[in-house]
Amino acid sequence: MQTGRILARIACRASPACHSQRLMFGTLQGTGRVAVRMPTVPEKLNMPTVPEKRKGDSPPKLVRKTWGHKAEGPTFTSKYEIENRKSQIEGAGNGLWACEDIPAGIRLRRVSVEDGSLLRFGSEEELRATGWDIDDSVNYGIGHHKDPQGIYFLNPGTTMNHADKTRDAAIRYIHDEEGAIELWSIKDIEAGEEMFNDYSVDFGRCEWYDTMQQERGNIPLAWLEETINKAYSMPTVPEKLNMLKVPEKRKGYSPPKLVRKTWGHKPEGPTFTSKYKMEYRISQIQGAGDGSWACEDIPAGTRLRRVSIEDGSLVRFGSEEELRATGWDIDDSVNYGIGHHKDPSGIYFLNPGTTMNHADMTRDASVRYIHDEEGAIELWTIKDIKAGEEIFNNYSVDFGRCDWYDTLQQARGNIPLAWLEETINKEYLH
Repeated sequence: MQTGRILARIACRASPACHSQRLMFGTLQGTGRVAVRMPTVPEKLNMPTVPEKRKGDSPPKLVRKTWGHKAEGPTFTSKYEIENRKSQIEGAGNGLWACEDIPAGIRLRRVSVEDGSLLRFGSEEELRATGWDIDDSVNYGIGHHKDPQGIYFLNPGTTMNHADKTRDAAIRYIHDEEGAIELWSIKDIEAGEEMFNDYSVDFGRCEWYDTMQQERGNIPLAWLEETINKAYSMPTVPEKLNMLKVPEKRKGYSPPKLVRKTWGHKPEGPTFTSKYKMEYRISQIQGAGDGSWACEDIPAGTRLRRVSIEDGSLVRFGSEEELRATGWDIDDSVNYGIGHHKDPSGIYFLNPGTTMNHADMTRDASVRYIHDEEGAIELWTIKDIKAGEEIFNNYSVDFGRCDWYDTLQQARGNIPLAWLEETINKEYLH
């Protein structure tokens, strides 16, 4: 279908070199089935690396574009066979398919600047010096999480479609090493299954490149998830699991562990006191969703919960990039992110989250969040609570502010929890 220039560029032709979801908006034609067998004999890459620009250097010579070539060469594993053929996504062209069972934890490919299988450009001038079509390159360039100043191109590109909200990612791009990227399977893949990856998690952002492409009416791969998901009017399909990368690197470049988003779970686990029971159910405040309720009498001075970064019950993000890398819905996260009084540079999420509404001017707070320790938060009762009573806390007192996070949310029309008191109280003055 024809939807104009910008929509004609959404989704992906490659990830970063696939003729894929961009096709659902009429940008390319499918190219049919092309079987690819991972080679067992190394073959020389005939692509030069793009040299770092040094004082007095001339711009790089014209470079053969990295896309439009077969997925073969010594950077691919020879153990498992895959093929490029028509995607299951209608109108999305070719996708990447498993020809045999592939277990989780398999490194399918490693590319690097050193061997020429990964090309890096540090400026618009360097990219233009290749002679490539800038509009076409938007379908293939990806950012590296350890190098936000550069834009990278796999050589040759790997054809793979985005795991939209109706599909789970089977492959993860790992950026643990500067100048290199690895592709790992993160779940068991069955023979005949199409493989997807999550663009918003796997592809970093590069400010100069993204700005250049956006000014031309193009959408870089790292920004495509929101646009692609909006193209699917399927409110009844299951929501894709939101996963968080555990940052520590492990020997052997094993893929990172993945954990679920922190909210939407029961108030249970070792971080909660076992002496007093509480539950989540609909709040007495109309339209406020669920609240926390006492199932029995709870005296003042009781520690109901302790969470910490050390045991994983408190998750911290120090930048917008780190938060977006989780794949979480940014708008939804505004209901759960809180600042720590001892760390205004980070935003924190209790894991699992504690559902509790604000003690507005008509209600008294019965619980207080204590920030006495860096990397930890405790919830204490500050008055006697009766069985069957809803528990409230004071947002403006208990939740710190975080400048980068608050700015991000306010720019999207959202109100962070630490800023909600004034807005809520105004509702009672009208």
